[in-house]
Amino acid sequence: MIAPVRKKGRWLILVSFLSAFYFLSRKFAPPEPHRLSRSLLTSAQWRGSDVENAVDSKTGEVEVHIPDNMMQNWEKGSRLRQASIMIGDQHKSVFEPCMETHLHHGRKWGYPTHILKHDLSGKAGWIRLVLEKSLHVLSLLVSEMAKASHERADWIVWFDADTIIINNNIPWTIFLPREESFPDIHFIANRDWNDLNYGVFFVRVNEWSINFLTQVATFPQSRPDVDTSEDIDKDAMWLVLDQPENQDHVIYQPRSWYNGYDRGDRGISEIYEGDMQVHLVGVDSERRKEAAVHWWLSKIEKSPQKMHMPLEDSGYPEKIQMFWEVLNTAKVLLQQSQKRSYKLRLNWNEVKDAEDELQNFIRYAAFDIEGMITAMVKLQKAYDDAEIQIAKDHHTSMVAAIALSDAHLTS
Repeated sequence: MIAPVRKKGRWLILVSFLSAFYFLSRKFAPPEPHRLSRSLLTSAQWRGSDVENAVDSKTGEVEVHIPDNMMQNWEKGSRLRQASIMIGDQHKSVFEPCMETHLHHGRKWGYPTHILKHDLSGKAGWIRLVLEKSLHVLSLLVSEMAKASHERADWIVWFDADTIIINNNIPWTIFLPREESFPDIHFIANRDWNDLNYGVFFVRVNEWSINFLTQVATFPQSRPDVDTSEDIDKDAMWLVLDQPENQDHVIYQPRSWYNGYDRGDRGISEIYEGDMQVHLVGVDSERRKEAAVHWWLSKIEKSPQKMHMPLEDSGYPEKIQMFWEVLNTAKVLLQQSQKRSYKLRLNWNEVKDAEDELQNFIRYAAFDIEGMITAMVKLQKAYDDAEIQIAKDHHTSMVAAIALSDAHLTS
């Protein structure tokens, strides 16, 4: 581990400015703000504007691609924005074809795409980018929260530039939780052997997310005592998510759903027909990345019907429904167990251990559905055994009390 890279006051000033802009804009914003940027047009302006071209705004720092069906889809509930980063010409031949698959996907489902084209950190070079993801998404969150509630997105999805949409028929929104069942989940991501993989993640547009990413962006300054790797952004995000106040607002979904890996000639691909997206993790050389991208795009071109499998045939609806149902059942069971344990002053080690195990699955390994079900069964059994033992102890006490009473009467 190496010490965090420090830029004196740089992140703190930028993040403070974004946060101040957000809160001031909320305080002083007019009831019906007039938006000049085409990426921030009101509903009425959208319908009357020319949005046939995909690229609507190039500011030099962020390139905004707005599909012409955005408002139509947003009115149906698909209120989501895409975000990514593509800086410099180092991997341009690789990233541009990958990005085009996302833009095509966004045009189909009405998702605006915001691509950061400027190196905010000044580190230069793809591998050495620091905190770019957090700062880019944070700026989008601040921009969205400054809008009227009926005009802002509900979620932002981030994808790395070395990801490829291979099934255009799977919308991002299918992976999101139902608001009425999971209003407290604000961040959705995946884990692998290195803990958090943040090549793809969802963040809800709300104040929690702004506070969370502000902590991430200022982590090198606020926690200089913590050693991190060169990937400070990922380490900071993982450590902040693991804070007690954040643990119950994040959920880790199965990585295979939209972040499956293809490591080129270094390993076997995790991707199956009908999967939504492939992530070229570990394909680090220009030649190998370019070959991998060409292979996947050729596969899509040769077998478009097979690769772009219809949603209803992909297995996603059933798997996702089971995931949320099991997670909801696990949360309800844990809450009920904790309440009963408190009410009965139950302090059995087996019950407490089973509660802790299930809570760890919910917080850190919800993607392991079988493991979570096993943990639920274990908790239910532990609690049932505890109640049986309580009943036995109560019966034994009653028998002893009766025997003692009889002894007193006979004497």
